[in-house]
Formats: sequence, C-alpha cells, structure tokens
Amino acid sequence: RTAAWGDAAVAWGEPGGGPAGEGAGVGSAGASGPPPETTEPALRLFEPPVDLTHADRFAALHRLAAVTRIHSGDVLVCGVRECRPDVLLGLSDLCLAHGATLVGVPEPEVAPLLHAIGAHQATAAVVTPEKLRALTFDHAPVPVPDVRLLVTGPVDPEVARACHHRHGWSPVPVT
Repeated sequence: RTAAWGDAAVAWGEPGGGPAGEGAGVGSAGASGPPPETTEPALRLFEPPVDLTHADRFAALHRLAAVTRIHSGDVLVCGVRECRPDVLLGLSDLCLAHGATLVGVPEPEVAPLLHAIGAHQATAAVVTPEKLRALTFDHAPVPVPDVRLLVTGPVDPEVARACHHRHGWSPVPVT
C-alpha cells in the first residue's frame, strides 16, 4: 500500500508548517508550538539516541499494530501538523509493515479530518485529546462506522463514552 498526502502538505518548520513558518504558506491556524511528544517506542525514531536493530523496530511496530489493531486493508487518517516528522515516519512504517494505507490531512481543522475519514472510508484516525473532544461534540456524525481513534494523549472517559455513543467510534490512547 502507499501513503496518500494532501496537495498542500508541508513539513514541520517549513512555510505554513509550524513555528518556523507560522503565518506563511498553507494556513497558520495550526498549533502554536511543536507537536506533542510521544513515549510510544514504535513512533520514536530519533530521540533518545539508542542502538536500534531491525528486529527491535519490527517488534515495536508489531506491538503497536496490536494496540491500534492496524492490519491489512485498514485506512489510517492523520493530521500531518499534529505529529512530529518522526511520528509520521513511524505511522508510515506501521502502515507499510501491515498492508494499511496512510492518508495525511494537511489542514489543522476538524472538518477536513472528518471529510478524509468519510472520503477514504477510514478505519482509524490519529487525533489529539482536543480534536477528540471537537469530533465528539462540535460536529455532525460521519457515516463511517467503527473508526478507531488513536488519541495522542490522555482520554477523558466521559468524552470517550460520548464519542462511542454518538459516532460508534472507539478512542484508544497511544502515547
């Protein structure tokens, strides 16, 4: 499978892509600081520097696949401005190793993410806790059942219940 990126996708720090490009290029409505850190070993490629074998990396990707239930045929949607480049590489590796498709959404708002979920019939999406809240309470339901929301921070149990009740989606923390 392959990764599908929006036409206007930019890397963190490029014009319109984060702190160095704030206010330039593709919309500046994104995060005002760097994307959140993750402690997930499969998504940490560069820091802290460690000796990492191919077997270690593959084992970490298989463990992450078990947690996220990513497998062949899945479509994972991710806001590219909400993840550090190494996390995006880790998600790409995860999808490539398990026959899934990764769809990048360059816009930071919730509406483009929802559109991508519906347009690509996504089975999973990476969201921040704030975006989980917005998806749950601020938007109409998307007619895509059983989407696993991979949340990049702590999940409020009340929001998780409301999200499952309203959309039928299951939030899963992956930090």
